[in-house]
Amino acid sequence: MTALNRRLNERCIDAAQLAAGERVVDFGAGLGQYSRMMARVTGVPVLGLERSPKQIAEALRQAAADDETAMIEMRQGDVLDPPLRDDELEPFQVRLQHSVGSNGVGWSTGRRAP
Repeated sequence: MTALNRRLNERCIDAAQLAAGERVVDFGAGLGQYSRMMARVTGVPVLGLERSPKQIAEALRQAAADDETAMIEMRQGDVLDPPLRDDELEPFQVRLQHSVGSNGVGWSTGRRAP
């Protein structure tokens, strides 16, 4: 991970105000680097959703290289039709979506009410 990407991810982690024990689903997880950072903060594996099988394979390779495969679960799917059962989305306290576009990088975080 580049130094710039790491710093951006760290700032987003701070802004998300994640708490220990929170379950996170990361929509558009890409290489899973941010997902693993969130898992380190919460102490709970993060579910990463990604549409690219190549990105998922690389995410799992990187996690294995860092001995962090237990920190993420990656699933292939589209954020508009996520591969989640209706009863599966409820346990997640934090739902994160990030994107890269012509206006830069954007993150949005949704929290389930307690």
